[in-house]
Amino acid sequence: MHAERAKADFMAHMSHELRTPLNAIIGFAEVIESSMFGATGHPKYVEYARDIGRAGRQLHGRVGEILEFVDLDARQHPDCSASVDVSLLARESLGAILPEARGRGVQLLAALPKDVRALADASAVRRIFASVLANAVQYTPKGGEVRMQVKREREFVLVTVRDTGLGFSDTEREVAGEAFRRFNRPGHATGLGLGLAVATTLARRMGGTLRIASAQGQGTTVELRLPAEAARA
Repeated sequence: MHAERAKADFMAHMSHELRTPLNAIIGFAEVIESSMFGATGHPKYVEYARDIGRAGRQLHGRVGEILEFVDLDARQHPDCSASVDVSLLARESLGAILPEARGRGVQLLAALPKDVRALADASAVRRIFASVLANAVQYTPKGGEVRMQVKREREFVLVTVRDTGLGFSDTEREVAGEAFRRFNRPGHATGLGLGLAVATTLARRMGGTLRIASAQGQGTTVELRLPAEAARA
């Protein structure tokens, strides 16, 4: 118990120590880029400020992913279970990713019946949806599509996300979802491999599963199963 508390305190401290200066760097870069207090004197300064801000935001995101993963391991989240409307959470998550999908020329399709309930942690489900949808949109080429479906299957609620993206090779699929597994894709910025790892861990801790089916060049299907509300009634 003492070790877990010390680890949690350390992570909270590190979060503050890393994110505070990064926020300052990003903020000052935006001030320079926008010429808030007057002209910078040379167009290159604005370009450099834009690059600094972009790099700072990217690093901020990477730090956040690492801290989230370590915090998940230290605190054993999620620690609550309640009746949640999975369709509603899916609809919210699709709305959040819609601007990104439009910018990439990817169509979002959905089959979301009303009031499909599972016993889960709402924040954890949102995190899983955000990770899975972000990957699907990022690695689906322009003109492709991402489909999200929610349905009840006896004791479980099944959420399926299918894309027409790049897919995984057989070797990659075997380790997809493990922490720090990265798969290089030409023309795409590679993350830390923590999004699916966090999603897989959260699904398991809610009594569910996250499975990936994929073929290289033929897209990916991610299936999330969560205990249905009546299953534990």
